[in-house]
Amino acid sequence: MPLSIIRAILYLAYTSRLELFLSIIDCYVSTPKNASCVKTDTIFYRLFQSFPSIFFELIDQPPQTANDYQFSSVEVKQLAFRIDGVFLPINNVQSTDIYFVEVQFQPDKKFYSRFFTEIFLYLDQTELTNNWRGVVVYPNRSIDIGETQRYLELPNQTWSQADLS
Repeated sequence: MPLSIIRAILYLAYTSRLELFLSIIDCYVSTPKNASCVKTDTIFYRLFQSFPSIFFELIDQPPQTANDYQFSSVEVKQLAFRIDGVFLPINNVQSTDIYFVEVQFQPDKKFYSRFFTEIFLYLDQTELTNNWRGVVVYPNRSIDIGETQRYLELPNQTWSQADLS
């Protein structure tokens, strides 16, 4: 687990955000190593909402980059897809990328199909013209069994993976 996440968890304990702290501890300590934590999406949503700099540290960006973003969860109309999180540039600065975040703790061969569908539907339904990046957070690389062959035409710069191990 990255040091920044450990620091955030300790901060939660110190600042008496007991409910969130206990749910994180329950997920990471009492869950068997290869099992998924049902509350993962909620935990990471709340972590990214409370400590957006953690996300940018995970993708090797300066933590202060978070100051230029507002984090939220968005629902894409049509098939009711829900994106775990979106970092939208504050003040809609055109030269700043949009970050789409998915937390994936279970193996899923069709993950990338849904992920890119959600992103493209969201982009289609908004007036935003910013470039975008998709980031998938995995507990470890072995969970990523998604098929990516059909997405090779997408530049590698538009999506990446963050490994928590």
